[in-house]
Amino acid sequence: MRATSPLGFAPDWVVYQANQGWRTDKQTAAIGSYDAIRLYLWVGMLDDGDADKPALLQALSGMHTYLRHYTAPMEKVNVSSGVATGRGPPGFSAALLPYLQSLSAPRLLSVQMTSLAAQKKGALLGEPPAYYDQVLGLFGTGFLAQRFRFDREGQLIPAWKKVTPAPR
Repeated sequence: MRATSPLGFAPDWVVYQANQGWRTDKQTAAIGSYDAIRLYLWVGMLDDGDADKPALLQALSGMHTYLRHYTAPMEKVNVSSGVATGRGPPGFSAALLPYLQSLSAPRLLSVQMTSLAAQKKGALLGEPPAYYDQVLGLFGTGFLAQRFRFDREGQLIPAWKKVTPAPR
């Protein structure tokens, strides 16, 4: 992530090249958008005991910085230049909820939650409602509402399941 996110923004796609390591994919032109938004979601949902979580949050710090100045995530960003365009759909705001919670950014979290509430049409997000927004909405808001979590090994722990921690 550090090699492909020089300004703290995740690219949509990366490739591995022998003797060069990880690079942004030339076909997607170092753009972070609809595929990359999931990285912020997944990193935010990592167990707080995961030793890599702080470094991953730091590697994705560009979004945190961006949201200090804008009320909505961008639709696209060039991860090499930091040039952002468009306004992300409601699912982007939902995907960022666990990320912002993990960063202990209550003001930014509140802004995204307010934005989501304004974009709800009944039980659905967006107009017209799009599948991608609904799925990101379920993950982001469900995690924030503590309906599920992941343990250190990445196992899903639904809220209704009692888990006894393994002895250490």
